[in-house]
Amino acid sequence: MSYAAKVLSHRVYRRRHAIFYALCALVLVWVLLWGFTAYRLNKLVDHMTQPTSPLSYESRYMDGTFLTVHVHLEKPSLKQGSNELQAGEAVIYMPVWNWRSLSTKLRHGITGRTETISYSFDGLKFGVAMPDFPATSSEEVGLSFWLSALGITLPQEMDVLLVPRIDEISFDGHLMGQLPAAFTDVAIRAWNDASGVIEIDDLTLRWGPLDLDAKGTVALSNELQPEAAFSAKVSGLEQAIGQLRDNGKLSERDVSLLLASVGVLGRQTGIAGSSGPILPLSVQNNGLYVGPVKLMDIPRLNWPQEPNAQPAEPVVDAPSTPQQDAQPEQQPLPEE
Repeated sequence: MSYAAKVLSHRVYRRRHAIFYALCALVLVWVLLWGFTAYRLNKLVDHMTQPTSPLSYESRYMDGTFLTVHVHLEKPSLKQGSNELQAGEAVIYMPVWNWRSLSTKLRHGITGRTETISYSFDGLKFGVAMPDFPATSSEEVGLSFWLSALGITLPQEMDVLLVPRIDEISFDGHLMGQLPAAFTDVAIRAWNDASGVIEIDDLTLRWGPLDLDAKGTVALSNELQPEAAFSAKVSGLEQAIGQLRDNGKLSERDVSLLLASVGVLGRQTGIAGSSGPILPLSVQNNGLYVGPVKLMDIPRLNWPQEPNAQPAEPVVDAPSTPQQDAQPEQQPLPEE
């Protein structure tokens, strides 16, 4: 009996060969999927690092795991005007099962600077995910995003609120409504006029004695400045208030008003309120408020202008004609 006849006539042989061919098919599918993901990620990185892009690097290579493809950028630099972010390495991740999701991790000597300050990070991760279908209304998610920054060291010369090192800032949320075509003043205004908002599902801040977990909504005013309302669970608030007072950031009147606001506005959580109060936080008029007390100023957002936008021409009155310049002669009133 031939080998083919044995395979067809014996159930054990048929089962073994079926399993073997199924495994070969799965491996082939995985190889093709991983290859397509690598191709897509490479094309995306090429687009992100084109000569006109603010992102540059010295060299790059690719590797990955069974479920993700990685592109490594050596000594990346992201520069926009006077703002710059640098690191020893950036790793860009794309999962093989979701080409709409992209994550980035910065490593080794992460530093940043603006016009006035320089700072550094121990770790920085961020990412975005597009929905399966573009949003068509402000009730639908246009973009999901997340960020985690660890060990932020602020310069000593900076006038900080608490301590010059922030242990953690992390958040994740959703941009609601149709995604703006660009982050320019015209595109952002169109998104804002269409009732676009940003929903923050989880905001974490670990700064000195302050331990804060919040969620809320961020919007833009008519002047495209941030406005936000959060509900925050806070611990270490009294110690933080004491440091703010000692650092000269709060007057005795503000301290008394803030402590009174905590007692009136805060609602306790946990058993017997042991986990700290939940307080209202807000951003308005370029300031951060706890209840009625302003904690700090927030810099104004300056959105880039639309490329090739023509400045509005001043309105010039049309030249008057001789007939318009001529005034009618006033007739004397008749005598009574």
